Amino acid sequence: MTARARLLGALGLLHHPRTRSTWRYTHPQHGVWEITITGLLATQTHHPTNGKVTRTRHLVTRRRAADWLTHRHTALHKAGWQLDTIQASTTI
Repeated sequence: MTARARLLGALGLLHHPRTRSTWRYTHPQHGVWEITITGLLATQTHHPTNGKVTRTRHLVTRRRAADWLTHRHTALHKAGWQLDTIQASTTI
């Protein structure tokens, strides 16, 4: 096994399909907030009621994705955002 294969295996990227899951939150005054996790990339997109769309990206490992998402969900909920929809994982 090559060093690259060992690294990909350690990161959980070897022999795993890429999946996409999306969580959509709404807030009456602040618009829509979407969190999309595609493979190891978590993308947060804020569509404000008035203003510019902002997007941030974070690398998350498979082991840390659930913890990261739980933290974001808690923070958004405390700030008044309501979970609107969850789109289940799909293989891409």
